[in-house]
Amino acid sequence: MAAIPFAKWMRRVRGEMGMTQVDLAKAAEKHLALDAKGQKQTLSNSFMSNIENGRRVPRPELAEALAVALGKPRSLGLFMSGAVPMSWLQVEADDERLELEALEDIYNDLNRLAMGSPVVVRGKERTHLSGKPDGSEEPVPG
Repeated sequence: MAAIPFAKWMRRVRGEMGMTQVDLAKAAEKHLALDAKGQKQTLSNSFMSNIENGRRVPRPELAEALAVALGKPRSLGLFMSGAVPMSWLQVEADDERLELEALEDIYNDLNRLAMGSPVVVRGKERTHLSGKPDGSEEPVPG
């Protein structure tokens, strides 16, 4: 089992979009909040290179901004950066492209679950807290 780190995911998606690290930095800066002094945050070339080479892990706010700049949902940036338990990112695949697709499928399933979809989550019907798919509860014996 392996997990695709944020760095590898970011490099692949950026490459597929034909963006340079500079292009991605400029696009991501637009989605960052102002710093404590009220100034626009900037992302240096070396910082972007460090993230993409796995030497730095982006903080959650930056992971969200990078995801949006790559045309992906903010929550996918959080997911890929490990802001969720790493065990959720574990998939098995022979090909890195299939591994990335599997991770995106897991993300989509988790997103549907979080949004309250009663439909299917990885081939299973969602079970409500009551333990029943329809959410009904049996009267408590008293």
